[in-house]
Amino acid sequence: DEAWGAGFQVGVMFRTTAGIDLGASFKSPQWCEEFHFNGEDETGRARSSRVRLDVPMIVSLGLGCRAIERVRFGVDVRYIDYENTRGFESARPRANGELKGLGWKSVWVLSTGIRVEPIEDLFLSAGYAWSSRAVRDPDAYANVATPAVIEHQLSGGIAWECCDDLTFAVSGVYGFRNTASGPFRTPAGSVPGTQLRSTAQNWSVSFSLRFEFGDDDDRDEDDDNDRDD
Repeated sequence: DEAWGAGFQVGVMFRTTAGIDLGASFKSPQWCEEFHFNGEDETGRARSSRVRLDVPMIVSLGLGCRAIERVRFGVDVRYIDYENTRGFESARPRANGELKGLGWKSVWVLSTGIRVEPIEDLFLSAGYAWSSRAVRDPDAYANVATPAVIEHQLSGGIAWECCDDLTFAVSGVYGFRNTASGPFRTPAGSVPGTQLRSTAQNWSVSFSLRFEFGDDDDRDEDDDNDRDD
């Protein structure tokens, strides 16, 4: 289904002559219309389902360092407010068996990364991200299709400016396997002897080829700005 949504985002950045940069941003919840889905009930009859789901508020603080030549380092802390977002509320079933929400808890995310230029036009990067787990074990039954349980991720990449116009890059991300498990729950409570488990792990590899158009003077100015950033 398609639905309209709206929100806003504001941010501020402070750069120092010592090569230390500070930043902060606030992203409001993205308030969305109801999503409508067509499906079938247990007897095969057509039914229409509605889901109210918004995008959570995100508050971020970041610090960057460019004081060392050919080295860039950054770290940021982010708070994602799932608990107070429509669609992520308590996963306790209603009397008719429907879920009020996914039951996600609000999370903190810590990310850090470094980029090094060992020789001219060759860039190496690495990063690490940690997130508290959004899905609690007792709510695993409601999140079989949405296993937000990964807590640790590593990333890395290499980029090579082959010439003034062309840059080739390859990068990868690996999310370490993690699991949430808990009993099946009904409006009357947990069902003894049952257990549902959600396990998640991810990895990806990306390749990119960037070609820049424009005058040589414009490209040289852009390159100088990139090195300053």
